Amino acid sequence: MSRKNLKETAQQVFQRNYWPTVGTLVLITLLSGLVSIAGAIPFIGCLAGIAASVFVTLPLQVSQTRFILNNRIGKGSTGDISYCFGSHYMNIVKTMFMQNLFIFLWSLLLVVPGIIKSYEWMMVPYIVAENPDIDYYAAMDRSRRMMDGHKMEAFVLGLSFIGWYILSGITFGLLGIFYVNPYVAQTMGEYYVSLSNTIVEPNINMTPVM
Repeated sequence: MSRKNLKETAQQVFQRNYWPTVGTLVLITLLSGLVSIAGAIPFIGCLAGIAASVFVTLPLQVSQTRFILNNRIGKGSTGDISYCFGSHYMNIVKTMFMQNLFIFLWSLLLVVPGIIKSYEWMMVPYIVAENPDIDYYAAMDRSRRMMDGHKMEAFVLGLSFIGWYILSGITFGLLGIFYVNPYVAQTMGEYYVSLSNTIVEPNINMTPVM
């Protein structure tokens, strides 16, 4: 799909389920914000914040993408927030932690490699949202193959929202809450689906090259 079509489809999807979309994203943002506040407390709070980020914030990213994907088929609801805390919770935690760990390690080399890897593995939350029991290396490998040749495309797609972010800032974040954030999140969900429909699965198990 073209960038224009992705955005038009995303607008139609989230406006069809407007208030549940806004409410779900706000709740997830508030929960993540509480984790950040806990991490601001010196020493003990910092350690607790790191733990809460690993065990709460990162899994909530999967819940959000699960909601976005369900939204496409008219089944998105605020109940999706609890999705990451289901029977595959620890595997979700592990996969999201490993994704962020490898991006961090690559960022220690230089900023640019870290940015490249963040785009290479940006589809991991979506993959896990659809396959919560998937091994982390399989999720990262699938994301790598999905993003092969599409990293700059994804960068430009994200950059195309800069005007909306500016308007959100002018309105003290209100436009972001009630329009921009759902719009962007749903567009990225549509982008994931468009890439997922083109990828060819390998015939053998593969371990990704980190």
